[in-house]
Amino acid sequence: MGTSQDRQRRRLNPDKASPKKSTNKPQCGKRPITTMIISWGPTQYTVRVLLDTGCLVPLISARITEQLDIPRIRRRKAAPLLNCSGEEVKGAGMEYTEPLLLQHRKHYSQEMFEVAPLEPEVDIFLPFWWIAKHPPQGAWDSEELRFSSCNCLE
Repeated sequence: MGTSQDRQRRRLNPDKASPKKSTNKPQCGKRPITTMIISWGPTQYTVRVLLDTGCLVPLISARITEQLDIPRIRRRKAAPLLNCSGEEVKGAGMEYTEPLLLQHRKHYSQEMFEVAPLEPEVDIFLPFWWIAKHPPQGAWDSEELRFSSCNCLE
């Protein structure tokens, strides 16, 4: 129960009160997935891009690179690619792409991507440093999303 002094302290400092037990669960929401176009040579392809603030390097789906025969460079030894648990991602780190042109509306950038197995709903992950270099305007989860920075290629 608690002494009258404890009850008085809780009335004066409600933040110090015991936390209420909750049956709520952590909230889940939409992820910022948008469409962009990748180009190499005369070839263009529309891709689904996840703006991922936890990602360290641009990633492209191994499935897409094989399907579309995107030019890749193979390493002699795999460069370790770690997931959010700190575990090495199997099937990643052996290849990266040649520079690809990435386009969102009238915004262009040239990027190289690590090739990795990705979930089926996403073709490319763009990391935080890319997002910071090309700050988005508008809601990340809407058609209003735009990129317009001085880092845009003309």
